[in-house]
Amino acid sequence: MNLPDKDHYDTSHDPYEGSELQRDTERAIDRADQMRDERRDNAPPPSGLSGLSECPLHQRTPYGMANVSMSQLSIARHYGGITYSGDSYTYLPKTDELIRNDVLKWQSNQAKKSAKRPEPPTL
Repeated sequence: MNLPDKDHYDTSHDPYEGSELQRDTERAIDRADQMRDERRDNAPPPSGLSGLSECPLHQRTPYGMANVSMSQLSIARHYGGITYSGDSYTYLPKTDELIRNDVLKWQSNQAKKSAKRPEPPTL
C-alpha cells in the first residue's frame, strides 16, 4: 500500500479553522474560564461552625446546621431562626447556617476574651 509522505498532505486548509464550530468552542471555553474566576472571587465566608472543638456546651443537640436552605429547616430563613429539641437556633444568611444561641454567646465571649488579652511584652 502506497501512502503519500506527510509532506504531501495538504495542510493549508483546515475545515475547522474559522468555522462556526470553532467560534462556539472558543466562546464556551472563555465562559468556563470566566465562571471559574467568578467562583474563586466569590468564595463563601468562613463558617460560623468553625473553631468549636473547645466548646464546653452540651451536645444533646447539634451546635449548628449547614446548608439550611436546602433542607426541611429552610423555614428558618423566613423567621430568622427555629427551636429544635428545646434549643433555639439563629439563622445566619451569609453562610446559610443555623447556630445554637448558646453557642453564639460562647463564641462572642471567646472573641471578647481574646481581644482583651494583653500582648506579651517584646524585648
